[in-house]
Amino acid sequence: MDTPLSKHLHFHVKDPNQACSELAKEYVEHELHMKNAGEQLNATHNQVSFSGVSLHFLEYGAEVTISASIDDFYLIQIPLTGSTWVESDEECGLSDVDVAFVSPYQRKMTQQWSADSKQIHVKIDRSILEHKLNKLIEIPVTDPVNFELLMPMENPKAASWCRFIHYLVEEFDNNDSLMIAGPSVQHTVSTIITNLLYAQPHNYSDALNGYKHAVIPACVKRAQQYIQDNLVSKISMEDLVNATGTNERSLFENFRKFKQMTPMTYLRMLRLEHVRRELISPQDHIGVTEIAMKWGFTQLGRFASTYKSIYGELPSETLKCNI
Repeated sequence: MDTPLSKHLHFHVKDPNQACSELAKEYVEHELHMKNAGEQLNATHNQVSFSGVSLHFLEYGAEVTISASIDDFYLIQIPLTGSTWVESDEECGLSDVDVAFVSPYQRKMTQQWSADSKQIHVKIDRSILEHKLNKLIEIPVTDPVNFELLMPMENPKAASWCRFIHYLVEEFDNNDSLMIAGPSVQHTVSTIITNLLYAQPHNYSDALNGYKHAVIPACVKRAQQYIQDNLVSKISMEDLVNATGTNERSLFENFRKFKQMTPMTYLRMLRLEHVRRELISPQDHIGVTEIAMKWGFTQLGRFASTYKSIYGELPSETLKCNI
């Protein structure tokens, strides 16, 4: 079989330390150990990136053990040959050509690769996956998406998703593919993320699958619209009660039932989303304080703490990475 993404070579090395160092630049700091001291590493890594998503081919050519914890992206690993034993907290299992797996988010994971293991990886930035999920369920994503560890191909949706990834890999070895250039890129990214969210179970699956069947009360819709129209203005519960024509208790109960949060928490989460978007794409000479104040956050210490608890980093760190 031809090596996938062969036109996009990142490295081919035999030194474990060099392989670990190079991969850390594209993934995350991790530990890499040879199972057999006398065995020779023969590692190859190919990769291509587009709009917050990247596709990778990786093989070590030897039995290795890898330990790492991911905290700013989601990683789906699709074996082409060989097998990998994966462990994370209480979850574990064997991954092979019939079972892909999703590296757990913010939890340490250990992988034991067989010498003949070759894998395709799909790396997705946390922010764009959670933004897409938010648009699908219309509920602010307050917790990281935690996918089930194993992704068996006996699940037709998972098999379909993996076939699409294999197709994209072939297209990336075709330099003139319309799937990965020009106006098609964003559609490709959206398809990858949307279909993954529907194919692989996770902690938001109930909200995602049940959303189309839920009849959201008119008072909730009116409150949402009022919040969106007045997001930069001061909004109180009294304002929402007046705008929706319902009483405060009923509005609270309906928000908790259909949005899993209070109206004011919903308001705060929407404002945080707008803050993050501006931090990721900042205008010249604008700082965290100005952006936070613009979106109604006057207690900056509490704002920074809340922001970090949701996005895993301080607002100043988000801004620094995008200047």
